[in-house]
Amino acid sequence: MTNFNITQVEAILILGEEGEKIAVRYYKLHPSSQLSIAENDQVVFEKSLVNQLEQARLANVVHDCLLIENHLVVFSVLADVYVVVVGHLSENELILSQLCKNVESVLDYITG
Repeated sequence: MTNFNITQVEAILILGEEGEKIAVRYYKLHPSSQLSIAENDQVVFEKSLVNQLEQARLANVVHDCLLIENHLVVFSVLADVYVVVVGHLSENELILSQLCKNVESVLDYITG
C-alpha cells in the first residue's frame, strides 16, 4: 500500500491588512507528528506571504491562488482581513478555495 497523506490543509491564517496575525494555525502531518511548515521556517514563509498579499492588494485582487515556497496558497480578502489557506503543492486548489470561502463566510456571519 502506498503512503497516503491524509493532511490536506497545512495551515489556516487570518491576517490583518498590514500582515499582522489575528489567528494562525499550522497543522501536523500524519502519521508523523511534524508540523507541515517547520516553526523556524514559518516566519520566513509568513514574510513571503505578506509580500505577495501586498502585491495582490495593490492590484485589487480579492481572491486568488498563489505558489509560495513550494506551498499552494489560496487567499481571500474580507474587508480589511486576509483569509489564507495553505496546502501541499500537489493539493487540489478547488478544495482549498472552498475551505477559504467557508472560513470567509463564517467570519462574515460572526461579524455580521
